[in-house]
Amino acid sequence: MEKPNQIDTEKYIEKIERSNLELGDDGKELEYGRAWFRLGKSFDRIVREKGKITIDFAGFSIEEWFSDVRDDPDFDAGVKKLEKLILRDNKGKTDVLETLSGVPDIYYDPKPLQFDGGALLHLGDRKIIFIHGDISVPRNFIILLHEIGHFIDSLNLERLGVKSMMTEGDNSEIAEMIRKERMADAFVFKVMRPFVKDKQLKDDIHTFINEGSLATYYHGAKKKIADQKNST
Repeated sequence: MEKPNQIDTEKYIEKIERSNLELGDDGKELEYGRAWFRLGKSFDRIVREKGKITIDFAGFSIEEWFSDVRDDPDFDAGVKKLEKLILRDNKGKTDVLETLSGVPDIYYDPKPLQFDGGALLHLGDRKIIFIHGDISVPRNFIILLHEIGHFIDSLNLERLGVKSMMTEGDNSEIAEMIRKERMADAFVFKVMRPFVKDKQLKDDIHTFINEGSLATYYHGAKKKIADQKNST
């Protein structure tokens, strides 16, 4: 029996199979590499102060308020805790973290690493979001929003009293995995759309998301779907 708001798994799987998101296209991989490189540079207009970073756009700004993490055995030296994430325009301001009831503490390590990434982690009884990299850099800011998007989606599942939005079926877990990734990415676009006017930056964000992690998830999903069909 279907629960309210659930999505038909078979139809969703058909959409995944028809999607052109895939790995192995040399042209797309080159495009992704260029976008990844450009998004690794700081935003153009940025002001760094003690405990605060302000990123300015035309008529819009992002304020990242942070504190230094000290004497916490779970974290290395230099790790920061994000205290506020404020979006400000001529109509007022929104504290993203304040509007999200129960959002986990967010930590990030601004030291440059060989990889980017973020995750919702459990450290004993603590639930946190951790980002590898400086969140004043576009690439890591995207990852931060993506992880917050995952948290929002998990709250919605709890509110509905379900573990998945998919109807029961052979590939429901695969479909739900893709849905969760797309929902997290949708939050990125929702937050960044009002202030990202530069075409190159906008294109790079789309490429970074669609031809990077999302294409990887789609590649894995398509393989699992094919394996499932071959085994029956």
